[in-house]
Amino acid sequence: MIKSMTGFGRATKQYHHSTLHIEMKSVNHRFSDQIIRMPKQFLYLEEQIKKIISNYIHRGRVEVFVSLEDEEKRGQEMIVDWPLLDQYYQLLHQLKDKYSIEEPISLRDLLNQEECFQIVERELDMEELSEVLLTTVEEAVVQLNNMRTIEGLELSKDLENNLKQTETWVENYSH
Repeated sequence: MIKSMTGFGRATKQYHHSTLHIEMKSVNHRFSDQIIRMPKQFLYLEEQIKKIISNYIHRGRVEVFVSLEDEEKRGQEMIVDWPLLDQYYQLLHQLKDKYSIEEPISLRDLLNQEECFQIVERELDMEELSEVLLTTVEEAVVQLNNMRTIEGLELSKDLENNLKQTETWVENYSH
């Protein structure tokens, strides 16, 4: 089966609050060459990515682009110390009762207790994310390989048509 050397594949996966994008393109090349561009946090996966690609594509230059879009600003999350906030709430009620304060306790009163709230950098589960990335790479390379196969069939049809046309010309001009 003839396969085209050129093709394109893309796969996208959601991972918690992030989106993982894999794009691949292949072009004609004498040998197998794989160029992978990805965030530094994934560099340790480069050999595994190349192995996945090699399972499907044995010749040509394949360029891989990996990106991870964080859909939450700066990957931060808020942690609330609920037990401590509950204690503040109870204390406010006790103060209100003890001193016969009429005004109600507001959300603002609770939000002013800054020690109950902490902003931390959200950590990614790199093991789980790595599995998602490798699965997504395989989806993209399968798509790329399918495109190469379809284009190869078209090339094959073109070659057959050109061969038939050439045979017809030879027959016509050899008489």
